[in-house]
Amino acid sequence: MVPQILKKRIGFCFFVLLLCHFTYGQQQNSWTLQACIKQATEANINIQQKQIENKMLRASFIQAKAASLPSVNGNFSNSWQTGFAINPETNSAQKDQSFQTSSAGINANLNLFNGFQNSNNIRLQAQKLNASKKDLEQVINNVQLSVCNAYLAVLQNIELKEAAKARVEAAKKMLEKQEKMFELGNSNKARLLQLKAEYSNQLSNLVNAENACELSYLELCNLLNIKKDANMQIAPINDEASLNENSNLSADEIFDKFVKVSPNIKASNLRIESARLEKLLAIGGRSPRVSLNAGINSFYTSQSKFGVGTPTFVDRPFGYWYNSGSPVPVYMPYPTYSAYETNSFKNQFEQNLGSSVSLSVSLPIFNSWNVNTNIQRSKLGIENNKLALRQANQSLYQEITKAHQDLAFAQKKHLASKNNFNANKESYEIAQQQFEIGQMGITDYLNTKSNFTLAETEYTQAKYNLIFRKKMIDFYLGKELN
Repeated sequence: MVPQILKKRIGFCFFVLLLCHFTYGQQQNSWTLQACIKQATEANINIQQKQIENKMLRASFIQAKAASLPSVNGNFSNSWQTGFAINPETNSAQKDQSFQTSSAGINANLNLFNGFQNSNNIRLQAQKLNASKKDLEQVINNVQLSVCNAYLAVLQNIELKEAAKARVEAAKKMLEKQEKMFELGNSNKARLLQLKAEYSNQLSNLVNAENACELSYLELCNLLNIKKDANMQIAPINDEASLNENSNLSADEIFDKFVKVSPNIKASNLRIESARLEKLLAIGGRSPRVSLNAGINSFYTSQSKFGVGTPTFVDRPFGYWYNSGSPVPVYMPYPTYSAYETNSFKNQFEQNLGSSVSLSVSLPIFNSWNVNTNIQRSKLGIENNKLALRQANQSLYQEITKAHQDLAFAQKKHLASKNNFNANKESYEIAQQQFEIGQMGITDYLNTKSNFTLAETEYTQAKYNLIFRKKMIDFYLGKELN
């Protein structure tokens, strides 16, 4: 008895776990518009490239700030030489030598003045970084609108597919009923064949609707940068009740509101400022340069030796003097030792240690006209960026006015198609009843059904077109896409 109860409990627990896993899987594959937008912004390659560009510009900005700091460099060298050489201790030439030389030092350089190019470059790199951030925002906005459009296309095609399925089922039932009536002799063969053709036509329409639905799924998955999952579900958007509500704002009012926050417009303004800073940088090329340099250096050589023991003095020629035009050698006693030792590394570095400080000033006089050319280019850059700003304003105004007009048209189209759909639906329901009792011919019935199908398709398309147009206006008004 106990094992049987235990088996039932284990089986029940397993069923609950399986159900939870299935439900969790269903939830994981259910995508809302916000989830799609989040996934797309995280996986979009263009966005990732812009993010990398921002990091590169940030590195340039940090480097521009670091350029105001002094540069400090250390150096060390060690060499072994043989043959002819100049003794660094005595500065005399020697033959058949084999010796080692080492040197080390630290040198620093500080730019004191260069026509404010460092400070202007810091500001320039900051403006470039800010403009790139606005470009990133613009790319994200474009991706969001694309995802919203693709998302609504999926919902539209799902609804059209379901409607096509319903028409197939209705045509199938009508055909089955006519087949029974034909077998009983209550219907003619021409009517039966026409219903078979209608059923085949609805099957073909269903295949087209399913294909359109799959293609819209694929387009959405491409934007999300994910693989199509057979269990993928799209959460519906139920805001049809508010579709015909007006924002009570004109296109000019919407433009005046959005132009203040538009990333594209802000980026254009920042690029104008960048061009002005580039002009200041170019003008700074005419300025004198003042820099401070300092260094500490020392060296060691194995040629530096000292004698050991008591020296013996030997006369060596020191130079010449001329007597009546003839050279007469001058001798000087020079100490020699029986043995020599090399000065220690520590002693030589202490003895040879030297430091230097220098202030240098350079004045540009003529540099192949480069400075003037850079100034001229920067002036043209300012004008070009001003034109780009005008173009961005014009394009944005055209986009908003078109979106505003599209919304007004979509609202009228939605209302008209809805009324047309309701009228055709009622007409089709009556025609179906009349056809079933034999009060309407097959041709009139099929025409009525075709008109209803067309009205249903147009209404569905008008509804989702209106949803997208309204979301575009909401986007321009600063509302989130959800």
